[in-house]
Amino acid sequence: MERNVGTLDRNVRIVLGVLAGLVGVLALAGYLAASALVAALAIAVGAILFVTGAAQRCPIYAGTGITTAEKRR
Repeated sequence: MERNVGTLDRNVRIVLGVLAGLVGVLALAGYLAASALVAALAIAVGAILFVTGAAQRCPIYAGTGITTAEKRR
């Protein structure tokens, strides 16, 4: 699969992924008032965002033909 996530998109995904994962972990640890389901969902969303940002590949973008990646010369 070709790279389809650009630099800004990548950085936003990584930051939001880390934050969502942190919120999920804090909720599971009891520091935030949220159910275990909400915490697990936050961790899953955070992991997906982090991995797609780090790999610069998004399967949803690929399926819809969207790209935010800069053109390679």
